[in-house]
Amino acid sequence: MQPSEIEIRDIVEFDELHACEELQKHAWGFSCDRDVIPLTQLIAARKAGGILLGAFDTEAAMLAFCYGFLGRLDDGRLMHYSQMTAVRSDLRDSGLGTALKWAQRDVALEQGLELMCWTYDPLESLNGYFNFGKLGVVAQTYWPNMYGDTTSPLHQGTPTDRFRADWYLSASRVAQRRSGNTKALVERLSAERATLPSALDAVERDGVEWPGEPRLALDEARLLCEIPRSIQAIKATDREAALAWRAATRAVLVGYFDRGYHARECFPTPPDANGQRRTYYLLELSDPEVEPGADSWLS
Repeated sequence: MQPSEIEIRDIVEFDELHACEELQKHAWGFSCDRDVIPLTQLIAARKAGGILLGAFDTEAAMLAFCYGFLGRLDDGRLMHYSQMTAVRSDLRDSGLGTALKWAQRDVALEQGLELMCWTYDPLESLNGYFNFGKLGVVAQTYWPNMYGDTTSPLHQGTPTDRFRADWYLSASRVAQRRSGNTKALVERLSAERATLPSALDAVERDGVEWPGEPRLALDEARLLCEIPRSIQAIKATDREAALAWRAATRAVLVGYFDRGYHARECFPTPPDANGQRRTYYLLELSDPEVEPGADSWLS
């Protein structure tokens, strides 16, 4: 589907709002209405300044939507909290999610906001690539078991731990990501990986990725934390390994965040001899709101 065939616009009609409810069930696999954001909440948030955008095809069928509302950080700063993005399952790799996030950013900036936040599972490598690599978020907040149990099969198997992704909308790193050219960045990160200490590495046991022993006393300014290539595949084959990954990454990420580190990037390595990639978070001991100098490969 070509970008010219997609219209991104405000969702205002009742049939479109009902379509949002149905798309949530489809995209997330919810089996119970209690997990669905209802039409009444969508309407109320939009009336109060929230953002509700849909992506429609040429026949006005909804393909994806995003929804968020005004929030406030502990220090009193206002931000847009992006609660939900849902994309039709057959279009998940079509770029619709990316287009919606940039459209959401444009509206938030028009509202005078400089920060957008949302959450995602830090064990989901593809979401990590998307949030850090394509959008340029940073993360310094980790919420254990944020949602408890839900009816989505994507959430089952481990506690629903979440990163809060912080998207500084006017940052130069965000503007650079909008160009879509992140190949050079990934190459630099992959090359630098060999010189950086790692707080967590994967080990293989009987063909399954397990986490190694967390190293919680590193003090270098930049360090790595490995996550599995596919936590969903591990959940499907070895629940104990999935729970071990949750426990190990929680210990590392919470521990280093408490010491002033933040997650700066999430990147894959080039394929090895067996065609396998590894995935790492880059953690940095610095102020996440202060951008590196122009000569830095982290900019």
